[in-house]
Amino acid sequence: MANATATFQPKVSVSTIRSEFPGSKVMIAVGGWGDDIGYFDVSRTDASIEAFANDIDTMLTNTGADGVDIDWEFPGGNGEDYKQVPNSKKVYQIAAFPKLLSAIRRKIGNKILSIAVPGKKEDMIAYTAETGPKIWPHVDYINVISYDLMNRRDNITAHHTSVAGTESVIKNYLSIGAPPQKINLGFAFYAKYFTIGEECISPPRIG
Repeated sequence: MANATATFQPKVSVSTIRSEFPGSKVMIAVGGWGDDIGYFDVSRTDASIEAFANDIDTMLTNTGADGVDIDWEFPGGNGEDYKQVPNSKKVYQIAAFPKLLSAIRRKIGNKILSIAVPGKKEDMIAYTAETGPKIWPHVDYINVISYDLMNRRDNITAHHTSVAGTESVIKNYLSIGAPPQKINLGFAFYAKYFTIGEECISPPRIG
């Protein structure tokens, strides 16, 4: 084994992070793109929602973290499995999502609760003028994904994280009642490029 003597530790304790970054809040993110299938089962019943909220509370207690970020991409559909699981089979998640956040808030008390929310308007299935008021009161921060504004479902090349696109994203959330003081911008520290096929003649083309 080539790295048998390596000292690299892939995991760092919360106490270690605190010692290196005094005053910082330490959050644990649960989910992420392609890693949110667990939410499908969690959100099916009130009992499963309560059990998950209990698990979150236990995790924060055991690790000493200051809060949790619910990174469900995305309740209601348009996730990584959009080709395999149609949105029609995820409708139940729209009503379950606010219930999930409410249950977590009750369990963790005044610890930090944040959510990662989609940037593309068509992905805001669970974020509407009707559902927003049921979501915002339970969270401390709304972490807006201001990138991947063009993705694999698009057929026209465009900027994936432009200034104009980001402004439009924020306006979409403000229009459904998201408190501006709770909104955080999630920035992309990467670029995307595209290879145009010979048969692709439709503008616009972005170099």
